[in-house]
Amino acid sequence: TCTIEGISSGNLVQGTHRFGQAVSGSCVFDADCTGGQICGGVGTQDICRCSNGLDSCSTPSTCINQPQVTVDNTTQCQKCNDCLTQVAPFVDKYKTSVDFKAASAEFLGLCQNNYTATGVVTCQQVSATIFYNIKVAQRGGMICQTLGSCTPDLAVNTSTCNMTVNGTSGRLNLCGKLGTEVSSGSGLAALTATQCRSNADCTSPSSPGPICSFDTTIGGVTVTQSSTCSNGVDAPDVRGTCVGYCATQAAYLTAIKCGTVGQGGAQGTPSVCSSSGLTCLPNSQCKRLACDPSTNAFTTEPCYGFCVVAARTVNPGKMQPDGRSIVAGLSTAPVAASFPCASLFDSNTMAKLGVDALCSTGVDPNSNAPVLKIALGPQSIFMPGTDTLTVSSTQTALVDLLDLTQKFTGSNINVAPCNVVIGQPDSCKPPIGLIIGPAQVPAPCDDSTATDVIFDASHSSDPSGRAFKNVIWSTTSQDIKMITAVSVANNAKALRWA
Repeated sequence: TCTIEGISSGNLVQGTHRFGQAVSGSCVFDADCTGGQICGGVGTQDICRCSNGLDSCSTPSTCINQPQVTVDNTTQCQKCNDCLTQVAPFVDKYKTSVDFKAASAEFLGLCQNNYTATGVVTCQQVSATIFYNIKVAQRGGMICQTLGSCTPDLAVNTSTCNMTVNGTSGRLNLCGKLGTEVSSGSGLAALTATQCRSNADCTSPSSPGPICSFDTTIGGVTVTQSSTCSNGVDAPDVRGTCVGYCATQAAYLTAIKCGTVGQGGAQGTPSVCSSSGLTCLPNSQCKRLACDPSTNAFTTEPCYGFCVVAARTVNPGKMQPDGRSIVAGLSTAPVAASFPCASLFDSNTMAKLGVDALCSTGVDPNSNAPVLKIALGPQSIFMPGTDTLTVSSTQTALVDLLDLTQKFTGSNINVAPCNVVIGQPDSCKPPIGLIIGPAQVPAPCDDSTATDVIFDASHSSDPSGRAFKNVIWSTTSQDIKMITAVSVANNAKALRWA
């Protein structure tokens, strides 16, 4: 059907070729070329082929010589060293400057004109970073890592890359001016004999160990705050003072002590308690709290009367950073105990805490005030900031240390979420977001045959492992179908959508 004569051995119409027939000067695959050439040139000649009496024309590629490939043999270590050397004059100029505008503008010009070819966008990114954080302009290592010339592996302790910048040698350091280790000036400040960041920094050969306190109302306690650089980023460094446990309790013990023998009038007559909310409890067999420095714990000593709180209450609490426990305040010291929370709270509270929730008494490590610790049950659905705690009116598990007949009470007790404070030990642990879905989706040949693309966040959880109740989706796509699908998913509070 393609020949003039209408038979297979006939002649083709001029300018056409048989289907599958090679045509001189054109190619489809590299195998169609000879002499080491490859198929990749831009064709200029339309070639028509006949199949079943129908012609189809196209402009095929042509054979061209293979392009020469230039191999960059420069090592990553050398690239990093070259970059640090190039930026050193700029860093030295702004090493003590606070003029972020000038530094940002000057770096953009230098980067685009002189530094390693990193691209206009990367230069703009570093320039913008300097605009918001002048410290970046004072750290050559941070500049070169952001530019891509220095890689994170060059800064690890096992790195064998030893660089020299202006006569200073060492491995990559993101905190130093020159970007090499010996010029870093980073790391935590050295502690003096009495400074601490935690109880682990306080030791005593004759006792379980002093307390690291940040409470400046305690005599002798000072708090020092500075900043330290880690991986090119500044973080606060707060240092407290090591003190004895009894020193942290001195104000509390003073507040609750009332009359002693020979004070406050005739012997056997209680003095008036000076602190509000306290009442003096006369007792011919009374004992009052004291602190024993040899055990770093409360003890009792003889007295004739003592001040106690008028009301024993469970006070507002706070969710802990691990998302698994709550710590609530107590108005006074309780009898030390550990017990199922079901023996303390009412049924509505337990429905939120989980039937397996455990309660125990203790002291706050910072203020040393008495607290109630609640370990949430595995099935807990307690929401800080929304749900509250209510103590059962019939409970007997939590009682006053000084008067066992007095029970703790409390209703609709608020529980605050944990704080988000960068660099502080009580900062919330972040949730774990996990989205399951395809990284790329090929366009369908026909919209009618397209299959749904599924996005699933149902395996996300908070730090304690509890699943999300809902999530909010967003998209950067301009496609109306995608925008509509995201809106529908958010309206339905869907963890999984297609």
